[in-house]
Amino acid sequence: MLDYQNNNQMKKTIYFLSLITLLSCSGSDDDVDIVKKPTTFEEAAIGQWVSQLTESIRMGLEVTSNDSSVYTSVGDDCFTQSFSNEGTTTIIRNTTSVLEGLTSNLPVSSVFSGEDLVLLRDAGVEYIDARSAS
Repeated sequence: MLDYQNNNQMKKTIYFLSLITLLSCSGSDDDVDIVKKPTTFEEAAIGQWVSQLTESIRMGLEVTSNDSSVYTSVGDDCFTQSFSNEGTTTIIRNTTSVLEGLTSNLPVSSVFSGEDLVLLRDAGVEYIDARSAS
């Protein structure tokens, strides 16, 4: 009878130690790195992107976690920023695949130059609204 109690006690001890080991090895939820899926265009497209628009014109897009900038390049010229930070931009749609905005009161000289600028100013146009989508 004494052996049976010792054997039964031994089984209980092994079971208890196994349970403690199992629980201690499972870790906590804090140890798990949760990858957040992007919800905005900026989060999904962070980086620098270049698109060949015509044989000699390229467009560049630089996206950070909270902003984007558009650049153009003609021929072998370096990229220059296409739009200044002038005007007021309202975001219309911002999803992981589309960033659409409307910039109001943008000086025409920020977008146009040369003959195009002269024509617009001769027509009395000093400010424009520009809708853009990436």
